[in-house]
Order: sequence, then C-alpha cells, then structure tokens
Amino acid sequence: MTSPSSSSESAPLTIDRWLMQQMVRSPIREIDRYLVGLRWAGILLLAAPALLFWTQAPFAPPSQLILAGILAYNLLLSLYGWRERPLARGRALAPLLADVIQFIILTFAAHGHHSFYFIFALLAALEIALGYRWKMASLGVMVLAGLQMGLDLALAPEPLDAFTAYIIVMKFILILLVGAFATAFSELVRREELLRLEMSRAAGRVAELNALLMKLGESALDTERVLQTILASVHAVPGIRYSMALIWLHDEKCWRVAASTHPHFNAEACLAEFPAASDDGVYFAAGEGVSPAMPLPSFVRDPAIRRVSGVYLHSPEGELLGALVLGREQADPLPPEDLAYLQSLALEAGLALRNARLYAQEQEHVARLERFQSVQRTYFSAISHELKTPLAVLKMLIPSLEHWDAMSSETRREVQQTMVSNLQRLETMIRDSLESDRLEAGGVDLSQRPLSMREAVAMAHEHIKPLLARKQLLWRERIPVGLPDVRADPARLDRILENLLSNAAKFSPEQGVIRVSAEPLDGFVRICVEDEGPGVPASERERIFDRYYTTTSQDEALRGVGLGLFIARRLVELHGGRIWVEDATAGGSRFCFTLPIAHPQEDADEDSDQTHSDHR
Repeated sequence: MTSPSSSSESAPLTIDRWLMQQMVRSPIREIDRYLVGLRWAGILLLAAPALLFWTQAPFAPPSQLILAGILAYNLLLSLYGWRERPLARGRALAPLLADVIQFIILTFAAHGHHSFYFIFALLAALEIALGYRWKMASLGVMVLAGLQMGLDLALAPEPLDAFTAYIIVMKFILILLVGAFATAFSELVRREELLRLEMSRAAGRVAELNALLMKLGESALDTERVLQTILASVHAVPGIRYSMALIWLHDEKCWRVAASTHPHFNAEACLAEFPAASDDGVYFAAGEGVSPAMPLPSFVRDPAIRRVSGVYLHSPEGELLGALVLGREQADPLPPEDLAYLQSLALEAGLALRNARLYAQEQEHVARLERFQSVQRTYFSAISHELKTPLAVLKMLIPSLEHWDAMSSETRREVQQTMVSNLQRLETMIRDSLESDRLEAGGVDLSQRPLSMREAVAMAHEHIKPLLARKQLLWRERIPVGLPDVRADPARLDRILENLLSNAAKFSPEQGVIRVSAEPLDGFVRICVEDEGPGVPASERERIFDRYYTTTSQDEALRGVGLGLFIARRLVELHGGRIWVEDATAGGSRFCFTLPIAHPQEDADEDSDQTHSDHR
C-alpha cells in the first residue's frame, strides 16, 4: 500500500530537487546577520575611493549611478537576509543567486579584472560554503572561482600582460581559499552541532525512559494502562504516524491488537500475517525500501504509511509477549539511535507486561480464593442447617418412643415415616459428600452397559414418588417408542436422574408439573427435566454446577449444600456427555444432559474381552 503522493516523491530527481536536498540549515543561528555586516564592509571598501576622491581610481571604483544602484540592491538583500535569515533556515539558494547575478553584471560593467566587484563573488563563496554540505560546497566554490576567472579572461585586453594574469590568478586563488576555509569552518561547526544534538537527544531519550519507568510504576500494573503508556513513549521517535501494541496469543498462534494510537484499528482483530523478523530476530520491517522487497501487511489501513517498523517484546525469561508496531511516512530505515531507543523501550515494556500479567494472575488467584472461601462459608452454613433440621426432628421424636405402645397405628406410621425420611436425608448428605470427594479425586470407575432410558426414568420416578406426593406435583413423561439405548452405568445414571428430579421437585410450587423428555441427537440421547420453579439467572448458569455453589435467587429454606448438580455434571462428563440449564417453555428451568447411544457390536466386543480376561 502506498500513499497517493508517492508517485511524486519517487519521480526522477531533477537538478532543482537535488540542490534542495543538498541544502542544510546553518549551524550558526546569526550567520545571516554576520553576512549582512560583511556585505556592507565590502561595499564600504568598494566605494571608499569614489567617496573620498570622486574620481576613477586605477581599479575602477563605481560611478555615482552604479554606486547608487549597488547600495539600493544590497539594501534589499540585507533586509531580506536580516528578517528571513535564509541560511539559518536552509534556504541559501535565493541570496546566492542574487549575489552571483550581481557580481556577473558588475564585472561586465567594469570590463573585467581591474574592478573590486569580485568582492561579491567572495560573498557568494561564503554563502555556498555556509549553506550547503561540504561536497556540494566544494564543487560550488570551484565553479564560482572558475566563473570568475572565465569572465576576467573573456574581458581582459589582448595580449594578456603578466600583471593582468597575476591579478586574475590571485582572484581565483582568493575565492578558492575563502571558500575552503569557510567550508572547513562550517563543517566543523556543523559536526559539533550534530554531536550536541545527538547528545541532547540521547539525554532526552534517557529522560523519556526514566519518565516511562515512573509512569509504569503509576500504572497500577494494569495491562491497558501499561500499553497506552508505552505507545505514548514510542512517539518520541520522529516521523511516526501511528503506533500499536500487539499481544501474541500462544494458543491461537496469532497477534491481537491490544492498544493503538490509530482510531480505526479493531481491538479484537487477530492478525495471522506479520512482517518477517530481521536477522537478529529483534526488529522487523515491511514496505518500501525493505530488502528483500516485502509489501505492507493488510492490517495497515492508513494510505499515508510507506513503511512499517517494529520491535518484539520479550519477557526477561525470553518468552515472546508481543510487539510494538510503528507506521511511518518515510520509506528509509530507522536510524541506529532510534533502534537503540526502541530496544531499550522494548526491554522496559516486556518487563512491565510480564509484571502486569503476573499481577493479573495473582489477582485472579486471590479472587478465586475469596470465592472459594465464600463458597466454603456458604457450604458450612448450609450443611449445618441441613444437619440441624433432621437432627432436631429426630431429637424431638425419640422421647415419644417411650409411649410407643399407647400410640395409635396411624400415629406410629407417621412417626416412623418422619424418622425414616430424616435419616435418609442425613444419609444422602453423607453419601453426596463422599461421592463428590471421590469424583474430585478421580476415584470413580464406571461399569457401563446398554440401558433403556424408559426403564431408568421409571426407576428414578419410583424413588421420588413420596416427594411428588407431598407437594401434589404432576408427572409428565415424553419418551418415544424405539428410543435407542444409552451406554451408561446403571447406578450412576439413576443418581443423575434422582439429583435432577429431586431439584425439580424441591423448587416446583405446590401442584406444579414436572416434565421429563428424551430424544436422540447426533449419536447421543438428550434427556431433559423441566420444572415450573423460579428458574436460574443467566449470570449463574455456568457456576451453578460448581462444587458447593448455590444460587443467590433461591429461598434460604430451599438451599442445599451445592453438591447435587456438581455430582450430576461430573457423572455426565465421565460418561462422555454434557449437561446444561436453560429456560423452560412455561417458566422455570430445564436441565438437559446427553449420554452416548449404545452400539451393540462395541458392547459385544467388550463383553468378549472381559470373558477372555476372566478365563485367563
């Protein structure tokens, strides 16, 4: 991708453009005003004979008319130089051409070598030496000296006498000497200025890095703030149009835009393409001026960008964390000092990102620990409640056994049923706790075989009939004829159904309806238990299957210890299925789970293998 103006920028180099590229700012800020002083010192020297004697001296001082023209012309040049300061701003071409034209015209007017007008040639030589780089300045001074000699020779009388030749050669040598000394002086001052600027930039970069460290320390180890701080420091490199921070996603094997100073980048974008790394594996580049030629990646959307450069971010342990990408309008590579600054910035950024990541992981561990402690408190509160209720009932009923013979048969049956149900409640709690520990430790082995879901549902229905009768709940069952058998452990499947049905009965209102359905689904059988209770909030549907978790929307009296759904989920997963909760059609919740369909051939092979192993 290239900019619309790239055609003009890559056009053939003309002499004018080459001259403009050779022009530099003068390292001496007041050089234009110094030259104004030299200009008028030369004019006074030139005009001294005419002002003192008002006569034609041997070296042809100017007449009154010519002197007036010289004064007016140079007054304008002086005002321009004093106000605009062209050499200090790198625009020496205009005053240079003005002085060259002036000395050529005056040389012709004075008929050659016997005039002092070559002073303006010396002034032009100074402007060339101070306004251009040393190669261009040396060439320009030589051309100017040659032009002066050519004009003198062309206007010299025939035959050429020794004195005239001496004057012409001395003027030629004088222009060369003035130009050479001025060029050497200008180059020396310019190099000192460049060294001073480099030292100033280096000090600025050090100050920028120190400020970055302070800002990173104030970022509270937040990854987004860390990245924004780093990107702000990247723009200390000149010529940067935009910058962005990419994070390397190890699992997805791609780059994600985590932060950018460009407003049109998609922060969720995952970039598979990326510029290739350089030989040292630290820097990379793409676009114009890259060897071998490499086009810009498609994620660069700014048409003004001609080159993309960047640096990788590594942790102190060498792990690849991401990259800093710089979109640049210039096609030339980054200078070494900018690369060194980016490398230093990348080291600080990699360390900050590593610390931010560790801090985020630590915060996650702390939050997880707090959630566990909260769940643990809830569990102990719930289990103490669950234990206290049946124990209180049993404690109240035990003294009545002393009057057992005096009780009627109906009262005996009621006391007996109450004691049995509370003992079963205690037994279920202990069984669930032990079962959850075995599931958490991976100590549950399944004995799977083909099972009929119709028979499994009927057995679970028999187990919860007392609970259904107590709340006068209606039972609706929809299991199609010919439903394939599932491959499951009979006791574990009964446990899954009993836990789901007990939950449905517990949270259903009086005289509510419980619906059970089953249907084949892509190699599995999907079983759903639907109730008309309060339902499960969407924000809690993922966590409701966690160990000890109970939804906050439940009535305190209905809360359990948070083990039933956890056990159901782990048992379903052991069978190779999955379990989830969704909204029921008529309100309430619908818990669904899947079990794999049994294949008779596989079961026969397993039975055969088991028989052979028993015989051995």
